[in-house]
Amino acid sequence: MQRKKSENSKKRRKMTDDQSQDIFSWQSDDWFYNLTEYIPGVSIQGYTSDGTVIFWNKASEEIYGYLRQEAIGKNLADLIIPDDIRPLFEDALEMSKTVTTSGELMPAGELLLLRKDGSMVPVYSIHTIVCHPEKESVLFCIDVDLSEQKQIESQLKQMAQILEDKNNHLESIIQIATHDLQTPIVNAVGFAGELGKSLDRLRSVLEEVDMPEEKRAEIQACLDDEIPESLSFVKQGIKKMKSLLAALLRLAHLGVSPTHFEELDMNELVDEIGRDLSFQIKTTCADIEIQDLPDCRGDRFQMNCVFSNLFGNALKYLDPARKGHISISGKEEDGRVVYCVSDNGIGIEADNIKNIFKVFYRVNGNDQDGQGLGLAVAERILDRHNGEITVESEIGKGSRFFVIVPTNP
Repeated sequence: MQRKKSENSKKRRKMTDDQSQDIFSWQSDDWFYNLTEYIPGVSIQGYTSDGTVIFWNKASEEIYGYLRQEAIGKNLADLIIPDDIRPLFEDALEMSKTVTTSGELMPAGELLLLRKDGSMVPVYSIHTIVCHPEKESVLFCIDVDLSEQKQIESQLKQMAQILEDKNNHLESIIQIATHDLQTPIVNAVGFAGELGKSLDRLRSVLEEVDMPEEKRAEIQACLDDEIPESLSFVKQGIKKMKSLLAALLRLAHLGVSPTHFEELDMNELVDEIGRDLSFQIKTTCADIEIQDLPDCRGDRFQMNCVFSNLFGNALKYLDPARKGHISISGKEEDGRVVYCVSDNGIGIEADNIKNIFKVFYRVNGNDQDGQGLGLAVAERILDRHNGEITVESEIGKGSRFFVIVPTNP
């Protein structure tokens, strides 16, 4: 039954294609129709050297809006060729009258052609000619509808422009903010220096004052140990603030500035971060375990920001009910370097994990210091390194952050 129906369909088609029957009789039209009629999204029109349409497949109906019976026998130029490229089409027709070898008639490329309703459709168009020594040459126009592709390209272009505008706006905000913060930082540096000078004067005065030795020893301890230690922490804080301001500016520039890749000694880098966080480590009394870390390639400043944020967060979110433990480890696997920063802190609720990489989001709201920028910065930095950051966490047990970078980013 299926074969009989197909044969009847072919007979009806042949009866309505008297003109094309004569031209295609030197071919086996069984395979030709089966090949060309049902290719989705690929319009095929056959026409003679004077432009008369002799073949119009199903996709041509769908793309251009003309039914087959409307197109057969009409001039292709009157159907789908717009005025601006009609001279090129006519030149191709003239050329076809002298061509004796089958092949490309016009260079393939993108065109805007006409639909029945007058609208334009973007297509990738191929024009070719089939020659036969005993029959009239047949020209074929093979068009691939690009409408959906062009729509997607337009949307992507629009989204890219929106993203660029937002990035420029963010960069402006960060530049203004960092500029305004420079003044209090400069003041803090200046006053820290003045305090250091005052300490020296106090030591000199103390030597000239007559007082009980017990009181002198107490004051001397403040002048020699306690105040200098506090000043050192102040200076470290100022240094860290400068670093954070630089990180904000770098965040604004991440989308446009190049990443400077170099071979990084991660043991050295993490040790440096540990020294910067010595006050927090001392305050929390946490056990810190840093295993031997494999090297990686990356931007030194950016990777310092990543691990400073993770190390700092691990200290910040330790559970006060038990002694804190933080470990940093790493291994190479499958062309990647995987680092893990783990802690036994308070953990993160499952519903919050999806939000922690958002800019300005903080797990515990106002309960902790910070602006919720660190993990957002880390994610963007690792994206620039063709890497990623993931997290596993459980309330009451702690968190494990994985920093993954390719061996050759």
